Amino acid sequence: MPPERVDEIIEYKIDDSEIARLQLAPTAQFETIQHIELPDSPVTVTEHRFRLYETVEGELYYAHAPEVHGQPIFGPRLLANIGWMKSRAVLEELVGEDFKGYLNFDYFSSNCSFAWIYDIKAQYCWAHLSRDMRFLLKHPDKKPGSGPNSFWIVRDGCFRQGTHSEAGQRYNERMWTAIATCKKQNKNFFDFLLKSIKAELGAEKAPNFLA
Repeated sequence: MPPERVDEIIEYKIDDSEIARLQLAPTAQFETIQHIELPDSPVTVTEHRFRLYETVEGELYYAHAPEVHGQPIFGPRLLANIGWMKSRAVLEELVGEDFKGYLNFDYFSSNCSFAWIYDIKAQYCWAHLSRDMRFLLKHPDKKPGSGPNSFWIVRDGCFRQGTHSEAGQRYNERMWTAIATCKKQNKNFFDFLLKSIKAELGAEKAPNFLA
């Protein structure tokens, strides 16, 4: 990330004893490693409460606030972010035009545009394929088409994204098993996944489905 996007800087120095032993001289340069994390609450929620007033006849009244009533529930920054994230530009920035691997997509227009323009090998969602096939069956032009290098994958009798390696197969098996188990045990899967990642990094004990 560029310097203006950095929120916190932690500087590390060599011990004075090592500086003296190795006869080192400090420079104005730094070797940098950036760690990126989401905040606990990435959004701010503002609740607008309107005091209700009752007439002697039982009718209810409340104040009218034009800056609130009739306005979208999302603020302008969040709306702009949603619009940007659903555009092809975010794929061009994060994935890049020269990407040669496979990407799992839903059939949203910006994803299709990115795959078509840059000849990306795309795996599209079966649910969207079935919807498009039903559309094509009713379409007067009976020549269905698809993007270049695109194909579809189904797993476990359900609509799933695809994979192209044994490692990917094992990953999908474990993730879908964890999701299904969390659902049966009324556990939050994101919390389970977050604790698992922290445990892998040595920060805390790994979660246990049997506990």
